[in-house]
Amino acid sequence: MLQRETIAPILPFMTVMLGILGAAVGSFLNVVVWRLPRGESLSHPGSHCPKCNHAIRPWENIPVLSWLMLRGRCSMCGLPISLRYPLIESANALLFLAVGWRIWHSSVPLSALWGYLFLAAALLAASLIDIEHFLIPDKITFSGMLVAALLAMIFPETRIGGGIVGLPGGDQIVTRGVLEWFPAVDRLLQAHPRGMALLDVGLGITVGYTMLWALLEAGRRLWGRVRFTSAEPVEAMITAQSLHIAGEDLDVAWEDLLIRRGEFFEARVVDIRGLDDIPVPDADDVPMILRIGGGTLRLNDHAVPLASIGTVTAHLTHWEYPREVMGYGDLKFLAMIGAFMGPDACIFTLMLGALSGCAWGMGRFLCGRGRTPLPFGPFLAAGALAWFFFSRPFVLWYGRLLNPF
Repeated sequence: MLQRETIAPILPFMTVMLGILGAAVGSFLNVVVWRLPRGESLSHPGSHCPKCNHAIRPWENIPVLSWLMLRGRCSMCGLPISLRYPLIESANALLFLAVGWRIWHSSVPLSALWGYLFLAAALLAASLIDIEHFLIPDKITFSGMLVAALLAMIFPETRIGGGIVGLPGGDQIVTRGVLEWFPAVDRLLQAHPRGMALLDVGLGITVGYTMLWALLEAGRRLWGRVRFTSAEPVEAMITAQSLHIAGEDLDVAWEDLLIRRGEFFEARVVDIRGLDDIPVPDADDVPMILRIGGGTLRLNDHAVPLASIGTVTAHLTHWEYPREVMGYGDLKFLAMIGAFMGPDACIFTLMLGALSGCAWGMGRFLCGRGRTPLPFGPFLAAGALAWFFFSRPFVLWYGRLLNPF
């Protein structure tokens, strides 16, 4: 295990190397951010210009410097290379340097650095993908949880100890609370530091996922459906594959609208055409309720498989359908954060992520962009980084708030 006394004489050199490593990893993150959400391989084909498919030569693939030397243009076709590439490389280099500085000036083992460098890169990549595609790939979150568990086994000293709160090796209140409830387990794990470290990883994953799952379920019950009512009937076109409602400008595939088991679309219909296998009552005598879900179209008490219909045209006065409150990628993202940082960090990360997300959303609403979807991943990433850098002053401030005397 590296000691600070060993590194101190060559600290400037190691700092430069850490920045170079960050830029190199940032270059790889450019590939991850572009290819992963598109389902492409991260290794084949090699780096190439997305406009002319020119294979990038080694001297053209030096982080930041190559972009500057090429003046931001492809050497083959001459078309612009996005400024995003050097920005991501520079951002990750600065992030690595900041993480290294924080670890160096803490009391935890230097071996904690590797896990936090991986986490920092994962936070950056996942945030950028979520901003552009509104998804957080499982390959990032699941691989992060696996890496956290492996590092806990290799460097168990980084997980539990008397270090700085919020860093590996810091006191974890949740973990200690669980062990106090199970003293026999505590005694057993005291002699097995790897087991203690893996327990902290497991609790971080569990607490992170469970908290956000509870928030997701509460959100669904409060805001989980979109409802519209119109004084004048609005035309809707229904097929086995999709739904189109003219008045709302809604045109969506069923698989994208009804994502989970049990979800359904429901509408009050004044007239409907194209259902040859269902008797259509007179709307003046019997209210017509159309319900679609689970692969079935139901009109009042009669149902047919959705796949069997052609094109159905209806006029609606009221309709409702499920609204996505939060994706499951966010749950796994917070679980990954908990795997690296422990369960205590999950509580702060979720709190700060929710507050900053609400503030940002309110600002967008005041600017007239309130209906625009808002990714939650970047706010969780910001909360995790805030805990990493500022957990100690926050805990001290909160302690004084609870006990001012």
